[in-house]
Amino acid sequence: MTRLPKLQALSRGTLIAYADLLYRHTGTFTLKSSTWAKTRFSVKDPDKLGRSAMDAATAAAQRFNVAYQDIRLLKVHPEDTLPAVGASIHWDGGTLVVREWSQASDFTGTSLGTCVLER
Repeated sequence: MTRLPKLQALSRGTLIAYADLLYRHTGTFTLKSSTWAKTRFSVKDPDKLGRSAMDAATAAAQRFNVAYQDIRLLKVHPEDTLPAVGASIHWDGGTLVVREWSQASDFTGTSLGTCVLER
């Protein structure tokens, strides 16, 4: 039997145990009549995450036809439901809109959201 399921459970448990540090914000995302209330999340500027994040953000900005500076990365607490593509929340003087989700990690089960900060 492989150790992978135990390691997956351990990694997910660690994310949940440190949730207050990793997902410091709570808010409600909305899309038309749908809401994702009390979603715990974190938002990062790709410039603060290194070269590969910056390269991915540049590509996303081109796909979405927006300025690179408006791209943000979103992580949602593993126990919360991911807001749908198009869902938004007031953020940093503007509106943060979810544009896409990565494939879920086969290790942690989490996805990374690419968002646009509209001002």
